[in-house]
Amino acid sequence: MGSILSEPRCPRIRPGSEIEPDVHIGNFVETKATRIGSGSHVHHFSYLGDSDIGAGVNIGAGVVTVNYDGVAKHRTEVGDGAFIGSDSMLIAPIVIGEGAMTGAGSVVAKPGSGCVDTSVAVLPWQRTWTLPPSAVTVWPIGGRVVVAGAVAATDEST
Repeated sequence: MGSILSEPRCPRIRPGSEIEPDVHIGNFVETKATRIGSGSHVHHFSYLGDSDIGAGVNIGAGVVTVNYDGVAKHRTEVGDGAFIGSDSMLIAPIVIGEGAMTGAGSVVAKPGSGCVDTSVAVLPWQRTWTLPPSAVTVWPIGGRVVVAGAVAATDEST
């Protein structure tokens, strides 16, 4: 177990979790079978189950890795330097790339997962264009397009 930079209230670090050096764990954070990379921050009221979190990642308050579909557990991977906005739901199995970002309140899922009516923004801070306020904003992500403000999902196959 690495060094946790703060003394959080009521953390729950469950079996199989690995905390690397210089990690900040906030109040009421729970981990299960999760590796958290060096220099990452996991803010309060977050649940990370069956996850691999890279180095230098920011996990906002209230983030949940949705790792159980009612039948089986699935893994979530978050690449180095990613920024996961507060209250985001990461529906496993999912891979969030290195340096990617999600907006607050995002629901991120793979296509065909049955997840509908989501608002997601996964971006490397290079906005391509902005549609009228009533529409959506679109960003390129490693050869794929992700939409904010409408039904969207990541596509690892393109």
